[in-house]
Amino acid sequence: MAKNLEEVVEQLKGAVIAHGKQAEIIQKHIEEMNSSKGGPAMKNFPEIKEKNQGKFKKWVKKNMPGESTCGAAAKIMKAKEGKYTGAVRKMANYANNMGCKK
Repeated sequence: MAKNLEEVVEQLKGAVIAHGKQAEIIQKHIEEMNSSKGGPAMKNFPEIKEKNQGKFKKWVKKNMPGESTCGAAAKIMKAKEGKYTGAVRKMANYANNMGCKK
């Protein structure tokens, strides 16, 4: 029985080390996400220029009255390619990716 307990002790010691390493990796990712750069997922994502902020919302109010911004973005992305201009589709795609996650 003592031999089995010694094996358990060794396994537990190894688990603590493994969890410690995992915790360090996760902590590093948290720090990257909280950094001013936004972390690896946000490095190449385009920012909205100040002059363009609110542009899609205004377009939706004018062209799709009564529709929410996220609802309009979803409909635009589901529509056939030629129905909406490339600029509108880009704005809708950005809205879907950044603000309309469910």
